[in-house]
Amino acid sequence: MQTDILLIQDMHNEDCADKVNEVLEAVDGVRAVTVSLAKQAATVVYDEARAGLPQFESALAQAGCGLETLPRKSSCCGGCCN
Repeated sequence: MQTDILLIQDMHNEDCADKVNEVLEAVDGVRAVTVSLAKQAATVVYDEARAGLPQFESALAQAGCGLETLPRKSSCCGGCCN
Protein backbone atom coordinates (compact mmCIF):
# COMPACT_ATOMS: atom_id res chain seq x y z
CA MET A 1 0.00 0.00 0.00
CA GLN A 2 1.09 3.54 -0.79
CA THR A 3 0.05 6.73 1.03
CA ASP A 4 0.28 10.12 -0.66
CA ILE A 5 -0.91 13.59 0.26
CA LEU A 6 -2.46 15.31 -2.75
CA LEU A 7 -2.61 19.10 -2.73
CA ILE A 8 -5.93 20.07 -4.28
CA GLN A 9 -6.72 23.15 -6.39
CA ASP A 10 -10.14 24.79 -6.49
CA MET A 11 -11.62 23.07 -3.41
CA HIS A 12 -13.64 25.99 -2.04
CA ASN A 13 -16.18 24.59 0.42
CA GLU A 14 -17.46 21.46 2.16
CA ASP A 15 -19.49 20.44 -0.89
CA CYS A 16 -16.29 20.48 -2.96
CA ALA A 17 -14.45 18.52 -0.29
CA ASP A 18 -17.24 15.93 -0.21
CA LYS A 19 -17.09 15.60 -4.01
CA VAL A 20 -13.28 15.21 -3.92
CA ASN A 21 -13.67 12.49 -1.32
CA GLU A 22 -16.35 10.76 -3.40
CA VAL A 23 -14.42 10.72 -6.68
CA LEU A 24 -11.13 9.65 -5.09
CA GLU A 25 -12.82 6.82 -3.18
CA ALA A 26 -14.28 5.60 -6.49
CA VAL A 27 -10.82 5.13 -8.07
CA ASP A 28 -10.05 1.42 -8.42
CA GLY A 29 -7.36 0.48 -5.93
CA VAL A 30 -8.03 3.27 -3.42
CA ARG A 31 -8.41 1.90 0.11
CA ALA A 32 -8.97 5.11 2.11
CA VAL A 33 -9.31 8.86 1.58
CA THR A 34 -9.20 11.69 4.11
CA VAL A 35 -9.92 15.17 2.77
CA SER A 36 -9.02 18.38 4.60
CA LEU A 37 -10.64 21.55 3.31
CA ALA A 38 -8.48 23.63 5.67
CA LYS A 39 -5.26 22.14 4.27
CA GLN A 40 -6.58 21.95 0.71
CA ALA A 41 -5.33 18.35 0.65
CA ALA A 42 -6.39 14.74 0.46
CA THR A 43 -4.52 11.84 2.01
CA VAL A 44 -4.98 8.76 -0.16
CA VAL A 45 -4.06 5.18 0.73
CA TYR A 46 -4.00 3.02 -2.37
CA ASP A 47 -2.62 -0.03 -4.15
CA GLU A 48 0.08 1.46 -6.38
CA ALA A 49 -0.30 -1.43 -8.83
CA ARG A 50 -3.89 -0.33 -9.54
CA ALA A 51 -3.96 3.44 -9.00
CA GLY A 52 -1.72 6.49 -9.21
CA LEU A 53 -1.44 10.12 -10.29
CA PRO A 54 -3.13 9.74 -13.69
CA GLN A 55 -6.21 8.18 -12.09
CA PHE A 56 -6.27 10.77 -9.30
CA GLU A 57 -5.95 13.66 -11.76
CA SER A 58 -8.79 12.25 -13.85
CA ALA A 59 -11.01 11.78 -10.79
CA LEU A 60 -10.27 15.29 -9.53
CA ALA A 61 -11.14 16.74 -12.94
CA GLN A 62 -14.59 15.13 -12.57
CA ALA A 63 -14.95 17.07 -9.30
CA GLY A 64 -13.87 20.32 -10.98
CA CYS A 65 -10.54 20.33 -9.16
CA GLY A 66 -6.92 19.64 -9.96
CA LEU A 67 -3.62 18.77 -8.34
CA GLU A 68 -1.62 21.78 -7.17
CA THR A 69 1.72 19.96 -7.14
CA LEU A 70 3.06 16.46 -7.13
CA PRO A 71 1.88 14.49 -4.11
CA ARG A 72 3.92 14.34 -0.95
CA LYS A 73 4.67 11.05 0.74
CA SER A 74 3.23 11.01 4.20
CA SER A 75 5.70 10.55 7.00
CA CYS A 76 5.56 8.01 9.79
CA CYS A 77 3.91 10.53 12.08
CA GLY A 78 0.94 11.23 9.81
CA GLY A 79 2.37 13.97 7.62
CA CYS A 80 2.81 16.79 10.12
CA CYS A 81 6.35 17.37 8.84
CA ASN A 82 5.19 18.21 5.31
